[in-house]
Amino acid sequence: MDATIRAIQEIQMKNGIDVEDYAFASSDRTTRVSTDIAHTFSLDDIHDLQKRDDVICFLGGTIPAVGPVLGTLTAFVIDVEQNGKASIGNTAKNIGLGALGAMETGIGLVASGVDTGISMNKPKNDTYNRDGVTIQAGDIYILLRTETNQGLDVATIQVYVRDDKIISYDNIIKSKWKKDGYK
Repeated sequence: MDATIRAIQEIQMKNGIDVEDYAFASSDRTTRVSTDIAHTFSLDDIHDLQKRDDVICFLGGTIPAVGPVLGTLTAFVIDVEQNGKASIGNTAKNIGLGALGAMETGIGLVASGVDTGISMNKPKNDTYNRDGVTIQAGDIYILLRTETNQGLDVATIQVYVRDDKIISYDNIIKSKWKKDGYK
């Protein structure tokens, strides 16, 4: 745990990132630092994330009443997020599948299932956009939880590292302890 913090602080100093940006390097006394997640992405992980998106689109389309619209919107949002733009062909195909699902639920689900299977078996990109960061094989994701001021202040920080350089960090949860719990 201490080695992880030292390594991140070294990376931070080498890249000229202001030390005060991190809760674990703040002027308050750090009571505890724990690494909740530390994961190095492989190419298979990135492809699996894209396949998971395909399954989520299909499952969104199976929800009664709203499925045809939800599945189409989910596919559109994922297309924009991963490619930076929406493909006219994909959008038209997904609208067609949604319309078919709205008119003939069983046939629409079968057609969407076949389309999902085809999509999952197509070649995948070697990068994946996650949390506003384009990750590639070899990138590291670290989720740190810090407690300062003897546990009264808690922060959760997510860090993406590539080639020993921090490419993105975000203080995703910051809370203070109250008598009845965190606020």
